[in-house]
Amino acid sequence: MRVDGDGQNSRGGIPTQNHKPPPTNTPGAGGAGGSSAPHPRLLTRLATPVTLVIGGSACISLSAMFVKLSDVNAGTAAFLRCLLALLLLAPLAVVELRRLGPRARRPVLTDLAAGLLLGVDFVFWAASIRDVGASIATVLLNIQVIVFPLLARLLTRTPLPRGFWLTAPVLLAGVALAGGAIGDPEPGSSPVTGILYGTAAGVAFAGYLFLTRLGGTHPRPTTPPPDEHPQPQPQSQGQSQGQSQGKGRWRGQAQDQHQGRGPHPPTPHPTPSAPPAAASASASSPAPQTPGPVPAPAAPSRSRGHIAVPVCTATFSAGIASGILGALWTGIDPMPEPAALGWLAAMAALGQVLALLLITPALPRLAPATGAALLLLQPVLAIATAVAFIGERPTVTQYAGCVLVIATVWYATRVGGSRGAQTPVLRTAGRG
Repeated sequence: MRVDGDGQNSRGGIPTQNHKPPPTNTPGAGGAGGSSAPHPRLLTRLATPVTLVIGGSACISLSAMFVKLSDVNAGTAAFLRCLLALLLLAPLAVVELRRLGPRARRPVLTDLAAGLLLGVDFVFWAASIRDVGASIATVLLNIQVIVFPLLARLLTRTPLPRGFWLTAPVLLAGVALAGGAIGDPEPGSSPVTGILYGTAAGVAFAGYLFLTRLGGTHPRPTTPPPDEHPQPQPQSQGQSQGQSQGKGRWRGQAQDQHQGRGPHPPTPHPTPSAPPAAASASASSPAPQTPGPVPAPAAPSRSRGHIAVPVCTATFSAGIASGILGALWTGIDPMPEPAALGWLAAMAALGQVLALLLITPALPRLAPATGAALLLLQPVLAIATAVAFIGERPTVTQYAGCVLVIATVWYATRVGGSRGAQTPVLRTAGRG
């Protein structure tokens, strides 16, 4: 039997055993100088959920420093960071829409409303950075740990445990120490206005978290696959109804388990939040059983994998809100110095887009308490980078306040995780 030069049988075109596979790239064999690409297993070992969250927290921790280095007013910083982030988020959102399809109308409206609060947060947060520094402003944002459960209590009547009333005064005392209202503030800072602006940013940020969490619960009707509709068999009506209802319940349980692991789109500066009471979900009443086929249960739109689209939607409305508030309050410079524009572009690319790509796929693969604890690296790294690179020098009492705030937030998230609750940053399904 003759074999052609390409190693195929001349009669059937079937490769024979004489055909050798092409040589693989090994160190020292061929290529430019014998170099080889990193082994995929090495990259897999490095890109663990823990390392991804650490990398995302590191990116976010640089945001406050970039705002201070840009040396622009609060309105300009907030508006331009949204505009620059949209230039990167819009292409990702278009690709995601083509791959997953459109989202439901109600979650989109919720994201637009949440983005308005996010724009307010951006403006007040940038103002607090100018008054108390990049490190302290990042710590002050944790005031939303108190605001979020209060919103849940007022709007959804979620009960608050006794532990919340014990940790809230401690957190407020830590915020006062960190901002400099109690003790010795950093020379050249404005502790009173800085704390006020930081508190306003934390309140707006808590509202943003609350609305985006509600946006993940709006149902989107789903069509069952064709193989889930078998041909009817000759059987009694009772058996047919029982089997269809059993299949419907099984599909509902499977989707509920999947939704519990669904990612929540990360915020531009996510921090662990909400004591246990803020994350309790209300149980829905069972639907009455009726004859006939059981429709497939509704699934939240975000469980389909939309990540860039919700963030892009919220960033769009945040740009509108920050533009209006900034123009009325501080004014907006649409063409700042090239250096300032570069710092803001770095903040948008690292603190919003790259953090989105790192944290979003990693958080659902971690336990809630673990993810919340890792996100606490953000204020710690923000303090370290501000001291190391831009020469901020918080006083001893401010350091003590920072430690008190971080320890209180860690305790609140730790207790919430041990009781089975999840923070809004880590959860999609459920109700506020």
